[in-house]
Amino acid sequence: MGSKICTNCKKEKPFSEFYKLNKRCLSSWCKECQKLLNKTPIRKKYNKLLNRTPMRRKYNNDWRRNHEYDRHGFPRIRRNAKQRVWMAVKSGRLEKKPCEVCGKLKVDGHHEDYNKPLEVIWLCPTHHRERHQAFIDYMKGGV
Repeated sequence: MGSKICTNCKKEKPFSEFYKLNKRCLSSWCKECQKLLNKTPIRKKYNKLLNRTPMRRKYNNDWRRNHEYDRHGFPRIRRNAKQRVWMAVKSGRLEKKPCEVCGKLKVDGHHEDYNKPLEVIWLCPTHHRERHQAFIDYMKGGV
């Protein structure tokens, strides 16, 4: 298929001997050199600092689950409400309407209360942003 030279051991090896970094890139070190590197005391300490140990990952996931935030940092209740609206529109149970302020057809569903996920106000992106900014200003005591 193809080969690449490891920057650590300087040996030419097939692509299958390198870890994939993403869809297009391969690691610059071969799997063998990478495994040796990960066994060094300095690297073990570095991995702990980056929370890459399985125990730390489990702790982080449990904390996130218990504190009601999804992996993007949004409250789960907000994310669930958005998903419920999307599914309702897709299945035909909920119909998108023009913006309640200006009448534009490209709209977002705005929730006043995330506990009522299918009760939405249809607003264009501009008015949706304004509604959220007004709420943020209100909460800060600005308006």
